[in-house]
Amino acid sequence: MKLALAILTLLAMFSFLYFCVVSAVAIVGARLERQPFPPSKTSFGSTLWDGGPYTERGKELMARYYRNFFFAFASGMVMVVSGAGYVHLRDGAVGPSPFKSPVFIAAPAIVFGNALMAFLGCALWLLVCLAGAALRKLRGESTSDAQRRQIFKSLQWTAGCFVVAALSLVIMRHQ
Repeated sequence: MKLALAILTLLAMFSFLYFCVVSAVAIVGARLERQPFPPSKTSFGSTLWDGGPYTERGKELMARYYRNFFFAFASGMVMVVSGAGYVHLRDGAVGPSPFKSPVFIAAPAIVFGNALMAFLGCALWLLVCLAGAALRKLRGESTSDAQRRQIFKSLQWTAGCFVVAALSLVIMRHQ
């Protein structure tokens, strides 16, 4: 069992590193594949954040980035869980005990940390979207459907991350 967990940990480490490198290359490639804005449409905020819409190749690279980022996260979770199981067995445990295993102790803490960071990022983006909508309202401009969808999507992500963080915190407190 120890050997299987050690091999799984090593494979997960290599796949984690691979997916991190591939996603970094994909995001850099996607950032280079942007179309510039026409001079009349540029503003400081749009050039700072967007720099222009993505080309078709840039959209493919962004999709590859998100997919590889997810795989890096999943392989990182497997790496941590199998490594914790290996350490638990290496330290003299006969077998995995259901609620005293480091796997069951570490997993909710890892999920809580990631969900908390995601919640803070989503909440910050929601505030940016709402501030932009308020500024447009003050200038007398209407909010487009795409901007409303972006606000709604960021609200959904913020609420979802909050629920995941709260549930993992409850699990951590009851361990």
